[in-house]
Amino acid sequence: MDLRIIFGENIKFYRKQKGLSQQQFSEQCKIVPNYVSEIENGKKFPSPELIEKIASVLTVAPYVLFMDSKDVSDINLTSIIKKQNTDFSDALQKSVHDLLLSYGFITN
Repeated sequence: MDLRIIFGENIKFYRKQKGLSQQQFSEQCKIVPNYVSEIENGKKFPSPELIEKIASVLTVAPYVLFMDSKDVSDINLTSIIKKQNTDFSDALQKSVHDLLLSYGFITN
């Protein structure tokens, strides 16, 4: 798939996910609404500075705007797994701490 199309579809997806109209989004990015439409339709491609601004307004990392939906799903799944592992690790660490504390091996 064409990178401009992927980029435009991602902007549209994240813009709608944030509940922003093209008008609202263009105001936050400080560009004209017609330019948003042209970017979302793959007709225009923004400068690197504008890409950073767009990503900031959408609260995503700039590279995410260039990924097709399969890649984004893989990243989301990876972050969920990492979060679960972190939660498990934190709970295990607390349990070990509490056990050592209860046996008097450590003091609080």
